[in-house]
Amino acid sequence: MRYSLRALFVFVTLICLVLTLAFTRSNERTLRNTGREMDIAVAGKGLLYLTDVSTGEMGFCRSASLELDPDLQLVARRNRTMWAIEPRISLPADWTAIDFLPDGSVRVRTADRSWIDIGILQFARFDHPQHLKSRGDGILVATEDSGFPTISSLAEDSGVAVCQGWVEVPSKNLCRWIVSSPIRVLITIAIGTFTALVSWNSRGKSGGQGSCDFQGP
Repeated sequence: MRYSLRALFVFVTLICLVLTLAFTRSNERTLRNTGREMDIAVAGKGLLYLTDVSTGEMGFCRSASLELDPDLQLVARRNRTMWAIEPRISLPADWTAIDFLPDGSVRVRTADRSWIDIGILQFARFDHPQHLKSRGDGILVATEDSGFPTISSLAEDSGVAVCQGWVEVPSKNLCRWIVSSPIRVLITIAIGTFTALVSWNSRGKSGGQGSCDFQGP
């Protein structure tokens, strides 16, 4: 019985530790290179400024996989929601390549192989970014506690740099991987329960004999 309770106690402690590490580190993210010219990420404390095309709601993100809408405007699609880059940036019909410069400037190469500037990205900074609310899929929205954003069109003023060909992804975390799926959680619990039962059965088969303590004369 003593060993069974000890195994169960160790198992429960490990589960609590896994859950604690997973949720306290759930916001850790890192940048991954994709080489795709429409992927951009923000390095630093600033955020990309977006608006919901349907509602006009402000949103913010650290990276985006951009695409073009029917009007050739740069947008980011997250599930069924279309977010427009602010300010609205449209590409010419004869564009062949696009550059997002570290300072936020956007330029395209046209069919005649000349480069033209088409806009500058806007960035947001918050006094209390830890209070931003996540809408899922990497989109953040302002709250009363986060305060209103300071919007700037110059990356250096916002303390950021634009990285083209990169996206932000969750950092690798074994604990987070386990709790990200209910099936993995159940498997982990089943393994722990099985371990406790095996310990109990092994103890019972030993005949209940106590420890061998040497007693001197």
